[in-house]
Amino acid sequence: MWRKIMPSLSNFSIRDLLAGLQEQSFTSVDLVQAYLIRIEQVNGTVKAINAITPDVLQTARELDLERASGTLRGGLHGIPVLVKDVFLTTDGTDTTAGCSGLAGAIPMFEATAIEKLRSAGAIIIGKANCSEWVNFRAPEKSISGWSAVGGQGLGIYAKNQSPSGSSSGSAVATSLGLAAAALGTETSGSICSPARVSGVVGLKPTVGLTSRHGVYCVTEWEDSVGVLGRTVLDAATVLTAIAGIDELDTFTSADPRDEGQNNRPAEGTDFTESCGTESLRGVRIGVPRHCIKQDDVVTAQFNEALRNLETLGATVIDNLEFSMWSPKYSDIDRAGWRLAFRKELRENMSKFLESFSTNPFELHNLADLMEYTKKTPEEMFERYGMKQWVQAEDVGKTFSLESEEYIKSRQQRLTIGCQIKELLVTHNCAFLVAPSWTDTTANYGGCPTVSVPMGCYPSNSPSKYTHDGLLDTGPDVPTSILFIGKRWDDKRLIAAAYAYEQGTHHRDAFKPVVEVTAELETSAPDLVHDSEHNVVKALVNYLRPHERWLTIKPYQIVGTLPEGLSRQNVDAKAYAVQVTNSRASIDWFSLDKQGFQWITHQRGEILSTEESIDEYVKEMENFVKSVLNAKVAKTYQYQHRKVGGDPNNKQIRPASNMIHIDMTPKSSRDRALQQFPELGDKILKGRIRIMSVWRPLFGPIDDYPLAVCDSETVAKEDLVESDHIFPDFQSETYCVLHNNRHRWYYLSGQTSDEVLLITNYDSETNKRVPHTGFKMPSSEQTTRVRESLELRMVVLG
Repeated sequence: MWRKIMPSLSNFSIRDLLAGLQEQSFTSVDLVQAYLIRIEQVNGTVKAINAITPDVLQTARELDLERASGTLRGGLHGIPVLVKDVFLTTDGTDTTAGCSGLAGAIPMFEATAIEKLRSAGAIIIGKANCSEWVNFRAPEKSISGWSAVGGQGLGIYAKNQSPSGSSSGSAVATSLGLAAAALGTETSGSICSPARVSGVVGLKPTVGLTSRHGVYCVTEWEDSVGVLGRTVLDAATVLTAIAGIDELDTFTSADPRDEGQNNRPAEGTDFTESCGTESLRGVRIGVPRHCIKQDDVVTAQFNEALRNLETLGATVIDNLEFSMWSPKYSDIDRAGWRLAFRKELRENMSKFLESFSTNPFELHNLADLMEYTKKTPEEMFERYGMKQWVQAEDVGKTFSLESEEYIKSRQQRLTIGCQIKELLVTHNCAFLVAPSWTDTTANYGGCPTVSVPMGCYPSNSPSKYTHDGLLDTGPDVPTSILFIGKRWDDKRLIAAAYAYEQGTHHRDAFKPVVEVTAELETSAPDLVHDSEHNVVKALVNYLRPHERWLTIKPYQIVGTLPEGLSRQNVDAKAYAVQVTNSRASIDWFSLDKQGFQWITHQRGEILSTEESIDEYVKEMENFVKSVLNAKVAKTYQYQHRKVGGDPNNKQIRPASNMIHIDMTPKSSRDRALQQFPELGDKILKGRIRIMSVWRPLFGPIDDYPLAVCDSETVAKEDLVESDHIFPDFQSETYCVLHNNRHRWYYLSGQTSDEVLLITNYDSETNKRVPHTGFKMPSSEQTTRVRESLELRMVVLG
């Protein structure tokens, strides 16, 4: 075994990580373990992470095994990411939006963005801290990065630095290399602002490009699910995985702002493919100078950025002005301007809170939440208040969504949202740019933005603080430039941001004051192709596909052969399949997931007499009851199997060499009724399982181990009912047809103290596990042939 230190995880791109995984330089397990250690090292200081996914290492093992067998789920296969603590998940982590009142609440479903990440093969390592309720409880008094659940998050470039924005934990974690990237959300500035002060890329896509279903959303007109990445390419890679139409979020398929024009990118668009260093050549870029906040350092750096853009081939059109919008526009009619926003906040709060099947504090709407906040000390009501909520509750009770006041306010915001398109079209520009703290109306129009590092404050800069004493700007705090585009022009906007990033590389100069020392160590060669054959190519026997199985049932006869019948009519066909060694990941497999599980169970005496076998049967029945938390387990058959055994011997059978499942649903129910006649038909109303308990009599096994197939990869169409006929009974089993989706596993060197539990039937989960013995392709002659003992049990409850 050897170990190799890899480059810093603070600098690894997703493309680098994918290449390393594919080249077997390291595994996803290596990555997750390294990230977990890094989180443990710094989270006590920066408080960027609220929760770690309980089974994250098991998920990493699964994805490693899939990669080893040649199966990739998508473009993020095996890549660990974080998500802001506003995304519903059903993986055992709380979704709280930072509120203590949602601790222990259980969502009814997962967010669409989470489902898309999983489908792409991403590993969700945990939930990132965020400004509680995305900083809209009382914006004037609350602090960026604080939540009752996660505490006060901090930035990483100065002591007591504010992390800014509400996606604060996502930005800090991405910058420190606590994950490959992170999901965030933004209404107005909640991605680009923390990206700025953390020195990373913040991508807010067009509203409607990514689904908000299952996400705490303030207003569906302005909120977007986006990405925090260390590079533009990283952010675009994650966006590619999560973008798409979702019938559960109607804005992803139709938005009134588009006026019937469907300009959305095609499904499956790769947002990385246009990224190139020449992407700015010939592009006209506008600058809304009248909106830019005055700051000498930022202004100087922004002017330098404009010169960089021109050097890269762009034409800069300076001093453009919106026809209506200015930073003071909303002051003209503040109440009317914010009415629609406050109404939508209240409506969407109820929608989010009703997404939980278990809600310990019975928080179902904004009024419930306000009451909880007042009386709960950790929510710090006296310090931060909840002014925005009070106003939202008042507006929500006073005005309906059909009221003239609401419609007028919403239309006013939509009108201002059109200012970007108007300005770009008027001056024939592709994009706008501004320092990333500039209010450009992008949020009101649902327009895409990308924030890219632009520099940092010099070491002699004066320090400025927030109202609660956190450093806002000062020495070494990063700055950013914001690229703003028209709705649905995300791909070109990302390409432009990429060209600027690659032409400047400002992030390379940033130096965090928070130190992370843990790095990626790899033992991948031992996990992928060592001397124990972690992935072997073996010949296994499936049922040969044939039309006759549509009308004739396969059968096999054991014992005395009735006159006129052949021993069997089963026709086997050998297929070469990959069988993955489970030794390095043995704890990952479970009855609940794959339908099989290896469990250590020490056996004392040799099973050589009927009495010892009877005692063993009783012992294993109790063992299975305990493992399955069942009411009763009853053995109906045991078989001693031996490689080269007599096929006509009922008790010492040859090792199986044909893929099969021991029982069908029909024979399983029949067997349960036969074993428990006193229960009658009511037995069928409860949970019934048929389990095989398989163990070597002597170990370790050098050859002919048992291969088991992940039940999740077996389709109903792969199974053919067959009859297994013994002298005193007949049982219906399944033969199995070949399918490339099947994933096979075995355990190298399995000992007599390692029991394999196999699900043949489960009335509740529909798990059923094909299995077979197979010859190791490179095994030498062994001193002892493989022998095993298999018990078959009916398990109730």
